[in-house]
Amino acid sequence: MNDDFLMAKLQEAFRAEARERLESLIKLAESLEVTPHDSKELGEILEKAYREAHSLKGAARAVGFEDVENLCQALESVIFALKKGEKKVTSDVVDALFETANLVEKKISGAADSKEFNKLAAHLQNLLEEEGSDEPSEKPITEENEAASEEPIEPVTISSVDAPPVTGDTVRVKTEALDALMRRVEELLPLYLRFSNQFSRLKSLSIVLENLEEELALGMKGGVAWFVGSDNKGEEGTITVTPAKLAEAISIAKEVVSDVDSIRTQFSLLVSELLEGAKELLLQPFSTITTPMKKMIRDVARELGKKVRILIEGDSIEVDRRILEELRSPIMHILRNAIDHGIETPEERVALGKDQLGNVHIRVLRKEADKVEIVIEDDGAGIRADRIRSELIRRGVVGQDKAASLRSTELMEYIFSPDFSTSPTITKLSGRGVGMAIVKEVVDRLGGRVSIDSREGQGTKISLELPVTLATFRGILISECDRFFMIPTHQVDAVLKVDQQDFQTVGGKETMVCAGRVIGVVRLSHLLNLNKQPEGSFNPDRKYLTVLIIRAGNLQAGVIVDKIITEHEALVKDLGPHLKKVPFIWGATILGTGEVVPILNPYDLINATRVGTFGTTSNVRETKVTNGPSDYKPRILVVEDSFTSRLLMKNILEAAGYYVEDTTDGVEALSSLRRGDFDLVVSDVEMPRMNGFELTRAIREDEQLKHIPVILVTGLESPEDKERGLDAGADAYIVKSSFNLKELLDTIKKFI
Repeated sequence: MNDDFLMAKLQEAFRAEARERLESLIKLAESLEVTPHDSKELGEILEKAYREAHSLKGAARAVGFEDVENLCQALESVIFALKKGEKKVTSDVVDALFETANLVEKKISGAADSKEFNKLAAHLQNLLEEEGSDEPSEKPITEENEAASEEPIEPVTISSVDAPPVTGDTVRVKTEALDALMRRVEELLPLYLRFSNQFSRLKSLSIVLENLEEELALGMKGGVAWFVGSDNKGEEGTITVTPAKLAEAISIAKEVVSDVDSIRTQFSLLVSELLEGAKELLLQPFSTITTPMKKMIRDVARELGKKVRILIEGDSIEVDRRILEELRSPIMHILRNAIDHGIETPEERVALGKDQLGNVHIRVLRKEADKVEIVIEDDGAGIRADRIRSELIRRGVVGQDKAASLRSTELMEYIFSPDFSTSPTITKLSGRGVGMAIVKEVVDRLGGRVSIDSREGQGTKISLELPVTLATFRGILISECDRFFMIPTHQVDAVLKVDQQDFQTVGGKETMVCAGRVIGVVRLSHLLNLNKQPEGSFNPDRKYLTVLIIRAGNLQAGVIVDKIITEHEALVKDLGPHLKKVPFIWGATILGTGEVVPILNPYDLINATRVGTFGTTSNVRETKVTNGPSDYKPRILVVEDSFTSRLLMKNILEAAGYYVEDTTDGVEALSSLRRGDFDLVVSDVEMPRMNGFELTRAIREDEQLKHIPVILVTGLESPEDKERGLDAGADAYIVKSSFNLKELLDTIKKFI
């Protein structure tokens, strides 16, 4: 494959990806125009826009569109400042976002001039400097340092030990047509399940008739069985059944069962063959995405003055095209990180006793018939555990003692947190902590898992385990509060019957010991708000509870459910963009009865059990199981000037079993507190007339009110703001950007 042909393929792929991201950016720009500055939705919009700009920048780099890359870099910096609150969203900023999208569209259509890019990039830089930003700056690209990067170094070595085989006769078909065909074929599966369900009922009817024949034989009178019944007028009468009539009914039923069973068998084979055939149409070799990445790897290494050998194995293994498209951006992020942060410079490697040529190894492995694993491993510097611990402490995620006790595998999980980075500098390539969060988000959405194993000074290995196709998966059907749910089988480690006395409390969380480790435990009905029973108050009438031990990456949790029904293959249905962020739900499937069943997201379930990371059984202290709620409803006062936020908070707390009153600012709140008897106050900070800090201080200075706990829930997340809140006398300070419903309810329970 020559360079010109490769570049043409690269640019074709980039145009398709860029148009999707530009469409998303335009929609986000439209949302920015109408979203209030004080709403929590603004942060979500900016986060999405930031990720789109970041991903578009990386894609442009891969195809050598330097002007697009630089423009996206400038846009990314502006959005970064908006996210951090260093700039406000103005009409100029929104206009610039639209102009960026339009100019990139002109570029991919072949009608843009480099001068336009330079002009717009300069405008974005001016916008950034108007109010200032303390974001680390990058070294500008000049002719001098551009030339310096071209110093003769050993070229990047790229080899593939498993090149894709040459195909025979082919026909070009639009991918949209293939996708449409796949959707039609997939619809046969629920239809087949319903057919099978009706067949089972018909078979049961045949058995009932046979049993009835035996029972009637015992009650025959003169060759006729009779029953006292009633006619349609309600008058008593008799219904007669002769052996001949019954035998005829049984004969017909058996014939129908036999015929339907034959049809069912043929239907099953047809559906299976069609599904497999449709899946194969959508399968493409992994080289589809690794081949275009080779140029990006070479360019990145050359720019950084590094010598890298890339070895690719197993890239002829075929995977669903839809999965490959989703993986393109995450794998590029991983490779850029490996070269930028992992592989050392030739001089550094020699000083460390390593070969000056660094190694990045990509392996594609077929784990099972329906699973594939992608392993990306480098022999670079590795991830420094001490930097992760320092960053966790700096952010206030854990204390020093807790950070010191975290194991390496537990530390690595934090790499996937949004905005989490141990890099001291921000460059064009990486450093903002966005890439790995995107990796995990995509892998989660595809129903896979991702893990990191790193050894300081020796290298890092990132493993992505994914399904081969998106069409179907194996799931465990469970029942909770008379409702059905499904959870992916590959993320269930065990199903246990656990004595209620074995549940204990650590840090305010229900826990249990599993295989020598303490793991968090949660009742599914509590998470999904299916009943009013408070968390931790398990049903005292049942000695043993059914617990699913689920896994996401290296993390485990126990989920208590009513029943395990069965395991079977299910067709995954996407919830659509409007329901994409529904917590705990990944998708849906359809049972043979026609009932739609939600598919649970194990990652969300596990995150809901975590307040920290539990260690060994020595941390456990035993507590008695409570017997359920009392008749008294604790009274909570919600103070929030935003109507939407106030209504949301009120509904959340009332659903959790609390009596709630609400007010719009601190002045009204003080009046309500002096009139009524409240057990706790949940307040915003930024409000008119009297803000949350002032309200908290007023409560603490009032002899009649100072005993009431105050929880501040706010968008102000700087250490200085947190300190102001605690100095004012707040008992807890929860940041809205990382708001977690379970965390709020757990915090409230500590003070009531």
